[in-house]
Amino acid sequence: MPNLCDNRLTIWCDDLATREKISAAAAPPSISLLDKLASKFERTSETELCAEFATHYSPPVGALQHAAAQYGFRFRLLYCETGAGFYGVATEAENNEFEITLDRPPAD
Repeated sequence: MPNLCDNRLTIWCDDLATREKISAAAAPPSISLLDKLASKFERTSETELCAEFATHYSPPVGALQHAAAQYGFRFRLLYCETGAGFYGVATEAENNEFEITLDRPPAD
C-alpha cells in the first residue's frame, strides 16, 4: 500500500485567462486526479485558488514549479508525508523539505 502525501496548495494569479485555465483543468468531466482536486478547489479571492489533495509518495513540486514558470502564477504548497517521515513548503522558486523526527515517543 502506498504512502499518501497530504498537500495544501494555494495559487495566486493576476491574469484572468490563466486563472480560468487552471480552474478548467481542475474541473470534471472525467474521473481523474483532477476530478478529486476539483471537489476541493476553492476560489478564496479574485486572484487566489486553494486546494487540498493527496498524492502517492511525494508532492507534485516539480510539476507545479514547471507550470508556474510556463504560465506565470505563484504558489505555495504545504505538504506532509508521515509514512516516509517528511514535510515541507514549496513555492515557484524553492522547496524546503524537512525530516520528521521524534526525540521521544508521542504522548498518549
